[in-house]
Amino acid sequence: MFGQKHSASHATQPDPFLGSTRSRELEGIHKCARCARPSADGMECCRVCKRNQRERLVRLTRKAQGFCSCGAKLVPRKACCKRCLGNNATRTRCRRNRRISARLCAYLSGCQQTPVPKRRMCREHLDLAAKHQRERNKMMKALRLCIMCSRQLPTGRNNYCLLCKPTRDGKTLLQKRRARQRRDQELTATHAKRRSQQNALIETILLTTSNSRQVAIVRMRCGIDSDHDSTLDDVGNCFGISGERVRQIERAVLGVSLHRLRVNERIAL
Repeated sequence: MFGQKHSASHATQPDPFLGSTRSRELEGIHKCARCARPSADGMECCRVCKRNQRERLVRLTRKAQGFCSCGAKLVPRKACCKRCLGNNATRTRCRRNRRISARLCAYLSGCQQTPVPKRRMCREHLDLAAKHQRERNKMMKALRLCIMCSRQLPTGRNNYCLLCKPTRDGKTLLQKRRARQRRDQELTATHAKRRSQQNALIETILLTTSNSRQVAIVRMRCGIDSDHDSTLDDVGNCFGISGERVRQIERAVLGVSLHRLRVNERIAL
């Protein structure tokens, strides 16, 4: 009798989450069809699933209209805008770097195997990546797109466009052009830094010169007030003197050592 009373009292107080199916039916608790969370009466989904469904519908609508979920325009043949693509790439790169530093397979599926020597993934995922790459190359060939940059291939070219075609040294024309651009940017930055230091030194020297005409000639010759140096003929025509006289004034004001430094720098450039 004591056991019957205890079982009856337990049935009258069911747990809405851990109770039996019969007790949930008695209490009138409905579960979401997607995530099994408790939902309101007569509702198929819970509030969380409904909110996710609305957000997904908004994303699909914006994508059909050519806009990203953030409101910006989509990148051609991509599902996001340029900013979101950069953010996703940054997050993926950080996750992959953490896995590589932990000496795990770089495949972002939670693989706990050690990578192949001199590689970043295990043998299984290396074979899987090679298979996916072969399928992608086959699809790109069928669509007449470049395998590397996804540009439309012109008539008479196969697999690679002109920029992505590998050369004899193994580098593509695009890689060579980007390396040349980086080298030019480094040279430009170095030249700008050296020029600013040189102009600061010339300014300190000109502060000790009392002749304003010579100061103006040297400033125009060295290009302190402009982005480039002026030639001897241009300075001579501006001040009504010869180019040789401009060179003599520059050498007298700046000194022999700085004058030679400027001449050698012009020859190097």
